[in-house]
Amino acid sequence: MENLNQLFADFGTQESILILSWLIIAFLLGLLAGYFLRNRYVNELTKQLEEKEQQLFQKQNEWDQAQNELALKEADLKRAAFEAEEARLTVRQAQEENQRLIHLATSAQAELDKTKAAEQAALSVINDLNDQILGLKTRNVQLLEASGGLGEDTSEVGIGGSLALDRLSAIEIQLARLTEENTALLRKLGEPGVTETPEDRPITTNTPQNIEETSVVETAGEFFVPKVIPTEPEPEITNMGSDSSNLMNSDKVLLRNVDKNDLTAIDGIGPFLEKKLNDAGVFTYADIAGWDAAKIEEITQQISFFEGRIEKDDWVGQAQKLIDDQPEEFSSESTLADARDLMHIETAIVPAKDNLKLILGIDETVEKILLTSGIDTFAELARLDPDEIRNILEVIDPALSAKDPSSWPAQARLALDEEWEVLQDYQEQLKGG
Repeated sequence: MENLNQLFADFGTQESILILSWLIIAFLLGLLAGYFLRNRYVNELTKQLEEKEQQLFQKQNEWDQAQNELALKEADLKRAAFEAEEARLTVRQAQEENQRLIHLATSAQAELDKTKAAEQAALSVINDLNDQILGLKTRNVQLLEASGGLGEDTSEVGIGGSLALDRLSAIEIQLARLTEENTALLRKLGEPGVTETPEDRPITTNTPQNIEETSVVETAGEFFVPKVIPTEPEPEITNMGSDSSNLMNSDKVLLRNVDKNDLTAIDGIGPFLEKKLNDAGVFTYADIAGWDAAKIEEITQQISFFEGRIEKDDWVGQAQKLIDDQPEEFSSESTLADARDLMHIETAIVPAKDNLKLILGIDETVEKILLTSGIDTFAELARLDPDEIRNILEVIDPALSAKDPSSWPAQARLALDEEWEVLQDYQEQLKGG
């Protein structure tokens, strides 16, 4: 205690006060130097923080851009899937058209062979008749030579010979007409792309195929021409559409395409999407040109299209441009005139409904829901995603949310291709799993 008091007592001297002042000054200088050094360090850290924040902002922008590019890629992928489906549909239609052309070519070849055979038969009959005509002419000359020494009988024989010549001339005219008809028929069948119609078919009751007798009979100085059997008239083709029951039981119905435009002229619409739009009640450019935002969203849901693609491809603007480019084709008077001038009826195939209960997991309740939603064939079911099927079931009946439709499109594709054995094995695996 005494030492401490002595220490403070010593501070009273001038030297102690000077030392204490220097210490205080040194402390303040050190404190000031530390402040400046710390301030510099803090400024560097602040600058680094700003740089890091700027880098973070750039990375965030890059992330957003990558997300947008990913969304576009997914949209392009979905569009590619639609185009692939359209390509498969086009190939299938081309194959069906090829089969139809092959069938037509086979039928035309058979008809040509039949016509050639008929021509050969007609030529054979014509040759036989020519031989008979020569024989009759020779007989007539003999009768005329013998008539010089016969009195009154000569005139009767001459009259009979003249009558025979008249009948022979009629036979020659008839044979010439038959030859011309056969030649015209062969020429028409031989021309490419020419199809014989009932109006073009020669109507006659004395074709060579109907000749029953070709012999010339001489009885009491008179000659008889070959006997001809009249042909039976072809059965008249009646309108199948007159019977409503036959129309409902048939797979083909008659449709008149009056107010329907080619929607594939719009960029982004192919045959597959055109069919879906027709199913949704969209047939003309005017229908598309009148869409608003709500209608576009509704159509997008109905055709299971990806959102935003209709606006991106500008279907509404393209449809309006098509209408503006050819306004006369979309006027009511032009449409009515085209309807009055339309003389042909095109046929369209209406596919029958499939038994969806053949798919494992689809019972009667689920089938009714799918039919109500417009899914009545294996082809329609095969084109859906399992998530879309699940959404349909949950919206209509939430109690069906436990259903697992993940295998239904695959089963539908097998049923569509009629791979029944493979489908049965697949269903057995599903049951076992």
